[in-house]
Amino acid sequence: MYFLLRKIVLLVYKIAYNLSFEGLENIPDDGGYIYASNHRSYADPVLISIPVKKRFVYMAKEELFKNPFFAALIRMMGAFPVVRGSGDMKVIDTAVEKLESGKNLVIFPEGTRSKDGKVGKG
Repeated sequence: MYFLLRKIVLLVYKIAYNLSFEGLENIPDDGGYIYASNHRSYADPVLISIPVKKRFVYMAKEELFKNPFFAALIRMMGAFPVVRGSGDMKVIDTAVEKLESGKNLVIFPEGTRSKDGKVGKG
């Protein structure tokens, strides 16, 4: 499901937005890296993963897991919940486990989407 969704999103964005990637030679072929990104769109997690062949996992705010259908979908994409502001060490353990298994971890340090494109507080 993960790789199928990536291909669908890539096709849509290439057609609709003429999506292209630069600097791919700088991305390592192996896994176990942290990717920190700004967050402007709901599509960001999938778009970040498209040019990289390794599997990604994502830290996602706990509220996204309240809808059972959406929770199942984002879990299939590799998301795991973060209780923001709690200092929960279990999420750090989960992140380390995923990185040690060779998966790439995406985090959005601002903690939410930026609707106006400005960088928010981390």
